[in-house]
Amino acid sequence: MNYSSRTSRTRISSTKSALDGEVWKGTAAGALGGLVASWAMNELSPVIQKITSLVDKGHQQKQRVNGEQQPEDPTMTTAEKISETVAGIRLTKEQKKKGGTIVHYAFGALMGALYGAAAEVLPPVKSLAGLPYGAALFVGADELALPALRLSKRPSEYPLSRHLSGLGQHLVYGVTTEFVRRTLRDRL
Repeated sequence: MNYSSRTSRTRISSTKSALDGEVWKGTAAGALGGLVASWAMNELSPVIQKITSLVDKGHQQKQRVNGEQQPEDPTMTTAEKISETVAGIRLTKEQKKKGGTIVHYAFGALMGALYGAAAEVLPPVKSLAGLPYGAALFVGADELALPALRLSKRPSEYPLSRHLSGLGQHLVYGVTTEFVRRTLRDRL
């Protein structure tokens, strides 16, 4: 009787079971990494915006002369749309700010969890200290998803500095998420 196929099935099954345990750990570490990275984005945002604003000073001066307002933060718009859709409640400006913060951190944790799970299954995901993930998240969320969902204007309607700032903030997110994920994951 040939037992080799039964043995290989057992080996695959036990490997899958072990991998599931590792994915859970990676997901948890990534979620915490995403929370910390969301905070880091907020903290470094003014510095990144100041550096990138040097790219298009003329556009900013033109905006001020024309009296154009800064567009609302997409996280605040998202919070308001969720509130209106789920509860039928229109948020005040202060509630939108608080809701935007919740959306920012929830999305950061969710994307961190996704990154942590992917890092367990596809090790190249964590290459270059999370920079490619941060860049991909910027393109996927800021440049594609938000405009498609009408939570922000089209990318062509923003100055170059806004794109560079967003990219810089998401690179910070990617590096921070990977650093925290790796630090926590090594201890689990």
